[in-house]
Amino acid sequence: MATRYEKHLAEQKELEDAIFRESMLALGATFVGASALSALAYRFSPAYRSTPISAKTAFILAPSIGVFYVRGEQVGTQFRRNKFAYQLEGEERAQIEERKRAQESRKTTMDRAAAFVMENQWKILGYTWLTGMGGAAFYLYRKKGLATSQKVVQA
Repeated sequence: MATRYEKHLAEQKELEDAIFRESMLALGATFVGASALSALAYRFSPAYRSTPISAKTAFILAPSIGVFYVRGEQVGTQFRRNKFAYQLEGEERAQIEERKRAQESRKTTMDRAAAFVMENQWKILGYTWLTGMGGAAFYLYRKKGLATSQKVVQA
């Protein structure tokens, strides 16, 4: 019979394995996608060809590493949220679900908005950053007096 400590270690190992597996899948997919976009940009954009290799590397690695950490956080949160639900009997689980639905119906609009922000905080952060970078790149692209490398650095 396993002790409580051994069960805790097994759960911790399961969590770490799940986080690592899902994070690596997200990292690989993002790296392949970013590399493909970089290859297309290199093929069709003379401005991208003149961009320094360090900037091209950053264009590939920055989203890949960000997705790696975000996906790990999502998997960990989901694992912890579901950990206790599987330990309950069917009737207890139904009661908890009923209580959750009742609490959801009593929430105000501000409560729902706060819950949405907490559940999607990484997506909101990422899209905000991406929008800011896109806006800066668009603004700087229109400036004629700057070289491409200066535009990349300023963006």
